[in-house]
Amino acid sequence: MSKRYFVVRNVSAVKDGVLVAAGSITGSPNLETSGAITNGNWGLYKVPAEGVVPTGAAVTELTVEEAQLSTQSEVFNGEPTVSFIQHEQECAQFIRAKFMAAQSTLSIVEADALFTLLEPTSHALSSGSLNLAYTRFNASAVDPFTKDLFNPLFEDFFQKFPRSLA
Repeated sequence: MSKRYFVVRNVSAVKDGVLVAAGSITGSPNLETSGAITNGNWGLYKVPAEGVVPTGAAVTELTVEEAQLSTQSEVFNGEPTVSFIQHEQECAQFIRAKFMAAQSTLSIVEADALFTLLEPTSHALSSGSLNLAYTRFNASAVDPFTKDLFNPLFEDFFQKFPRSLA
């Protein structure tokens, strides 16, 4: 691998990074479980394989494919591309499958109660809308343990592909 890619919030030192794309997010709440800040100036940097990684308030490494998709996101492109939306839909289906797997271990009565609580979330995931699904999930009456279990699935995506959650 000749290059590595990083998405950085509020870069403090570029080091060996080369800015590929930049964008800003304002008015967005912190992530629910991790508390990570979503507001700020975001940059996508490429760094030589042996280079020194940029520093900043948050630094997340991306694969080459994720970096390519990141440049197609709303924060870096102004409007998400079809390829980016398709990737987001794939992630939404993965999270939906995780919910389904968790429900499969419950009794019918418990699964039905959980399904009822998560129906708005499930609908948003089915349509591929991670922002809406995340908002609906955290507004649901699901217990804190379940939120702590599933929020990281959403938040991992949001760390790699920053966006406003407002």
